[in-house]
Amino acid sequence: MAHITMAQQFILPVKIDTNYSFVGSSWEYYSAGNAITNKFAKAYLQNEFIDSTLKAEVVKNQNDNNMIGFHNEVDFYYCQKKSKIGWIAGLRFVSHAGGNFTDDLFNLYFNGNSPYKGDTLSLENFVFNYTTYQTIYGGVIFEKNRETNFWRLAVMPQYVKGQRLNNITNTGSLYTAPDISYINLDMDLKGYSSDSIKKKLDAFNGHGAGLSFNFQFGKPNNYTVTVFATDAGFVKWNNNTYSLQIDTSYYYDGIEIQNLLDSISLQVNGTENYKSSLINYRNQKGYTTMMPARIGMSIDKWLLSEKLVAGIGFHYIADQVFTPQVHLRVSYHFNNNFSLAVAGYKGGYKPYNIDLSANYQVRNWFFGANARFLEEIFQFGNGTAQGIALRAGLRF
Repeated sequence: MAHITMAQQFILPVKIDTNYSFVGSSWEYYSAGNAITNKFAKAYLQNEFIDSTLKAEVVKNQNDNNMIGFHNEVDFYYCQKKSKIGWIAGLRFVSHAGGNFTDDLFNLYFNGNSPYKGDTLSLENFVFNYTTYQTIYGGVIFEKNRETNFWRLAVMPQYVKGQRLNNITNTGSLYTAPDISYINLDMDLKGYSSDSIKKKLDAFNGHGAGLSFNFQFGKPNNYTVTVFATDAGFVKWNNNTYSLQIDTSYYYDGIEIQNLLDSISLQVNGTENYKSSLINYRNQKGYTTMMPARIGMSIDKWLLSEKLVAGIGFHYIADQVFTPQVHLRVSYHFNNNFSLAVAGYKGGYKPYNIDLSANYQVRNWFFGANARFLEEIFQFGNGTAQGIALRAGLRF
């Protein structure tokens, strides 16, 4: 699941020191986690009825700290090089989400608190970040090739348009008395949300800046080292961004009806038993967030007379949830036009995953495809991840 598109990785299908013009595009989509199944996510997002069977499949997968991630990205770019210096320009559309939650929070949300009489449910370390943005980038490409080594550097400053933001963090717990006579809630919640009216593609809810770069060096037909960063930057959301903060420790022991014939007259018992004051602050003000930068490094070694390539590396997404990911990849080049690769990953949004990729060249056209999370294929909807990546380009 290493997030490296053709433009970002810059393994262009041309040799260093070769003049070229290249136009390309790529699309990447995945949703992954360790607990939420694909069937459950589909039913929830489409407002379908969620029965006990769907919930049971999620409960079976859960642990004390569950993760979920989503990414959808479309990239268009053009680059040209003459001599040892070139340039690149492109447009990228990104939607990204990352979250983690306890099994208790899931059970509380979908089952309520009545099944957990006498228990304390953990609401700790809940995080959900969702952001959608578009970025225009442009920069320069420097290349150098010697008999014994080569290097290529691409540096791309970015302008970022913020479209949509939802950010929630929470810690706390909920206790329900054995006879359901009272509840005890501790909660510290903070949330930010961009303008709820303007959230389509044409929305300008924030502006920012970023930087992407890619650096490669190695020895021809021997090894290649790649270091990259994509969308390292920030978005400053405008003053129509809503902020919410709740910090409370609350004891509540029911509602008493003073007059059965006048049920409007109610007394809420327990309100005098606040253990700390309630802060409920909702306002509209600007807010700055960091973009979900993707950073990584890989080392690839050519073997078997340039037919077989073995590589290792790591990958990280800065979204407060993604765990550092390491990978082992092996690719085989059947000829100059076609190659297949299989990769195993540990970390990310789920404990491990396996990807299969293919690259094919027809004259000056280049095509690539990645099938993500092969280990989920035979789960028939009860898997917890799915993904695909496609790319195409033309050299002229």
